[in-house]
Amino acid sequence: MLLPTRALPVALLLLTATTITASDVHVDVLVVGSTPAGVTAAVAAKRTAPDLNVALLSTSPVLYGMVSGGLGCTDRLPSHIVGGLAKEFSSRVRAQYPFQQQHHEYCDPAFEPRVGTKVMDDMLREANVSVFYGFPDVVATTAATASAGASATASTVITHVHTHNASFVARAFVDATYEGDLLAAANVSFAVGREAAAQYDEPNAGRPPYTFPCGYQFDRAVDPRSAQDPGQLLPWVHRADASVPARGADKLVQSYNFRLCFTNGTHNRVEFSQPHDYNTSFFEIVRRYLRAQPPKTIHQLLKLYAVTNVTGGFKVDVNNADIPVSTDYVGRSWAYPTAGAAERQAILQDHERFTRGLIWFFASDPVVPSVVREQLRHYAYCGDEFENNNHFPTQLYVREARRMVGLKILTQHDVAHPNRNLSQSIGLGGYSCDCHPVNMVALCDEGTSNGDSGTCRTAIEGCVGFHPPSSYVIPWPTLLPRPQEAANLVVPVALSSTHVAFDSVRVELTWMTLGHSAGTAAALFIDTPFAFANVTLLQTVLEQQGQVLR
Repeated sequence: MLLPTRALPVALLLLTATTITASDVHVDVLVVGSTPAGVTAAVAAKRTAPDLNVALLSTSPVLYGMVSGGLGCTDRLPSHIVGGLAKEFSSRVRAQYPFQQQHHEYCDPAFEPRVGTKVMDDMLREANVSVFYGFPDVVATTAATASAGASATASTVITHVHTHNASFVARAFVDATYEGDLLAAANVSFAVGREAAAQYDEPNAGRPPYTFPCGYQFDRAVDPRSAQDPGQLLPWVHRADASVPARGADKLVQSYNFRLCFTNGTHNRVEFSQPHDYNTSFFEIVRRYLRAQPPKTIHQLLKLYAVTNVTGGFKVDVNNADIPVSTDYVGRSWAYPTAGAAERQAILQDHERFTRGLIWFFASDPVVPSVVREQLRHYAYCGDEFENNNHFPTQLYVREARRMVGLKILTQHDVAHPNRNLSQSIGLGGYSCDCHPVNMVALCDEGTSNGDSGTCRTAIEGCVGFHPPSSYVIPWPTLLPRPQEAANLVVPVALSSTHVAFDSVRVELTWMTLGHSAGTAAALFIDTPFAFANVTLLQTVLEQQGQVLR
């Protein structure tokens, strides 16, 4: 029996219970990754071809990624570009709140994690998708093949996906993981980090100058050096890497965080408490920033998005505020994209320790004005969320990890021009290029050795500073590896994109849209190399299914 590493909520156990023996599991379409895009891919494949055997293989013990993991304030997209299963998900969520007006400036839809979980449960169950969960590492077996005819082209197909105790055989595969784990296992080319501006002639690419305007920036001088040893820097802070020039390439990714769920209501409260491993000195850079820039309200420390009414108040989705020292754990995401399961779990636990400690710091440290501490103490963890993890989310917000290098690479130029790629459209994007802090660096006077003398200040870098003027097309080839690498694989999440373009694509409703298109294509062209699929036919079917392509 497949067992998760953590106990699952009862709602998840209502899905197909599955027992694995030593023999292979044979399906037609295998979707790897139980993210929201994975769900829409599996549901779309099954609805498109009901006779196919479609399975969803989760690389996590908890299903549905950020939808069940705390992202209750779903980033708002222009309503006219959201269609298909992304729109259906939003409509189903709103239907769970018949007596509340669902209108938020930043969120659409807004929902509790347990409600997002229920909606995803329902969509999979109704589509009769088989679900396998709790597989942190996957290995792929590939085989060489050739297309028939005079123009025969050598290609590679995935034949098996192996886990620690099972093997899955399929005709078509979808990699819907946040991390691009299946594409990497199949030796498909990928990138991690930031391309240089010169590589694709993207003005906003690469490591931005340290003086580049950024909403998360230190707006007061904060010394990053240890008081005990000025040659050492405080936790979180790194020395600037002189080997990477402004607009140059590096391997760094933006920061991750947990999207917490708080309540200021009178019921289902789990009050904040000091973590057993709390170390106040770890937050010295926070203390120095708040001393230089004292907050007047809790909203200057944490973004609090109300997602539903509860007795005596609201449930809120908690996100990083537009300051340099909030819930984004800057600089601790860099190893995650290519790490194995054990190292990723350690990174997740480190993020949890940091986040629990930060909340306690905000609630208790004297540097935080008493009025702000009192405002935070009106809130508590939600007693009816994440009950199997002490009311703390289990899904780390992996905003960016691997990005495939495929048939076409989506760039800043594509997201800047709405009419590009119309003939290849399988969905639309429309979010700003939103990159959270990548690094917190010490900038010291020229000639200062290791920051041990002279003047030093702290800076945040990572902001992209580009906003697409309108919606734009996401073309079919950006979801495809090169045929010689994996001709029967579609990648809707870690798609082929530069860092700048990915910063716009990387929101759940867009990923759900791409998952829908990927699943439909996998079912339609199950025995055809996807690079040679009839895109006109695919677009016709997608529009019949409610997708918005132009």
